Amino acid sequence: MSLDSSDMREGPPDFEHSYSTAGARRALAYEQRAVMELLGPLRPGVLLDVGTGMGRLINFPPPPEVVGTDPSERDLRSAQSRYAGDGSKHFVQAAVDSLPFRDDAFDAVISIRTIKSADDPESAVSEMADVTRPGGRLVLDVSNKFSAAAVLRRVQSWLRIRTPSGAYFSRADALRMVSSVGLTPFMTKPLFKVDPLLWRLARSERLVGVVERVERLLDGRTGAWFTSRYVAIACEKPFSGA
Repeated sequence: MSLDSSDMREGPPDFEHSYSTAGARRALAYEQRAVMELLGPLRPGVLLDVGTGMGRLINFPPPPEVVGTDPSERDLRSAQSRYAGDGSKHFVQAAVDSLPFRDDAFDAVISIRTIKSADDPESAVSEMADVTRPGGRLVLDVSNKFSAAAVLRRVQSWLRIRTPSGAYFSRADALRMVSSVGLTPFMTKPLFKVDPLLWRLARSERLVGVVERVERLLDGRTGAWFTSRYVAIACEKPFSGA
């Protein structure tokens, strides 16, 4: 289901309101920098953002044409409103595990904080691999099995407070998953050694500065898979027979 401006209704969530605090804006900038580093130099072509939400990660100018997908019609309307007049941004309502595109349709694909909500993460990654052209790049993230949030979830499941979750991955599990669908992983990067909630709670510039310094220190001195809330993985789709 595609969206066009004639379908706009009142009441979509407002991007500026959602990222109104200093901490939220700085966390978003940190996330964007990490993803863009893994994605590499932007070239002319078509980029797919799976789970785009309000389009938080695609605020960059051409050359790439961008298609953003999300199951939430409300979020997509906000994204469309935000990029009104930008002919390089297009939005389609679709779930991560049922992308309505032909194989090899996109030059690059990104999917951040989306796999964690998929019923079948491997199937979702397979869908994204299918729509990436040979030689193209796919950047996705997974929830780290060794983060504080994952440990808490396991404790809660042991205590029968919450149901167990299969959304958390070790390094071996994540690399096996992307390799099993024909992708070649070549780089990983930590996302949020400091939990995103703490970024948002740091409303003053002074506190945000402290959080950023801690984040940089931990990013530089510990590996991607040590305590990171999420880990982003850059993959390439090899040419047939490669």
